[in-house]
Amino acid sequence: MLLPVTWPPLHGWDALPDGNWSAFPLPVGTPPQHFRATLAMHETHVTVPSGADYRGILGDSYRPLGMPATDRGNCFRPSLSSSWTPQDSNADGGIERLGKDEREDGWGNVSFSAPVTLSRRLCDDFPASLPSPPVARVGLRAQWSTRRGVKSVWWLVGTPASVLQAADPVDPGGLGYGYTAGAWYKEAPAAFALSSRDPSRYWGDPLEVDLSEDDDNLLKLSIVSIRASLGSDGEDRDSDLVEAPVDAVLDARHLFLELPEEACGRFQRVFGLIEDPSTGLFLLSDASRTRLQELKPNISIEVGRVGERGSQSLTISLPYAAFDHEILLNTFSSPKAYFPIRVASPQRGVAVLGRVFFQEA
Repeated sequence: MLLPVTWPPLHGWDALPDGNWSAFPLPVGTPPQHFRATLAMHETHVTVPSGADYRGILGDSYRPLGMPATDRGNCFRPSLSSSWTPQDSNADGGIERLGKDEREDGWGNVSFSAPVTLSRRLCDDFPASLPSPPVARVGLRAQWSTRRGVKSVWWLVGTPASVLQAADPVDPGGLGYGYTAGAWYKEAPAAFALSSRDPSRYWGDPLEVDLSEDDDNLLKLSIVSIRASLGSDGEDRDSDLVEAPVDAVLDARHLFLELPEEACGRFQRVFGLIEDPSTGLFLLSDASRTRLQELKPNISIEVGRVGERGSQSLTISLPYAAFDHEILLNTFSSPKAYFPIRVASPQRGVAVLGRVFFQEA
């Protein structure tokens, strides 16, 4: 059995512009250039921001005023890296042909380089490393955060109370990883471990989810229900936030819970959210935020296997604090309290359980 390889998180929390999040240290290139990274479950490569141009779909919306290019993990400088060897991603009709306006998520031109190695040592005499991925350099007009793709590693996602896992169909007892995004409200940082699948580490009954044949939505499950429990005047009040089961993918590179428009409308009514038409964000007034902080509602997300209603399911419970974040954008003069949900993209066709879900999952 493989001894666990851990990836220790950085100390502290990324604050503005989009909330309090835990990140991992990621050295890229030779000599190493250092980045603050989150995980990308549906990518096989490292994605690093490059350049000083913040214009574009994501740049205009998600960069706070006056934010220098060196914030949030630095910008990759290929000219300073002896191991950077650009590859032609057009050879197979690759992503480089896509203009930034052709993709809703704002991806523009991408250039790939040869692999780099991310290494960690379990002890002085036992070196170990995560699989070595290629590096994709993306202009800041497309994105300004760093992501470490782990799609080439098979899935094992744990919770404090139970385990949500997906098995490698080739080697059901083989390699997996455990990941949690961390939770600022209880000072629990992010965690990542690469290991053999070890049932002795599971809590409760695991929910097994097959890997999808859809490569872009590899780890798909069904949101059976989302319920909000609010207390008011000494009485408990439950609200159903989804009308029927919804297919969703697990994808920690996305921050939000991305849900059908009808479900977002229910969130809006139950929690007193205000949709900002210019950004699509759901904001909170100071009064609504104070009320929710006093009520301390819980949001329970029940998930199961796609297309198998009534089968085994697993419930992840998130406190209101998991949704209590602030954001600062160019369009705002000061930080705004917001609820990290948004309407799911019709083009993708599924909901997304993003990083906010992994605070407790």
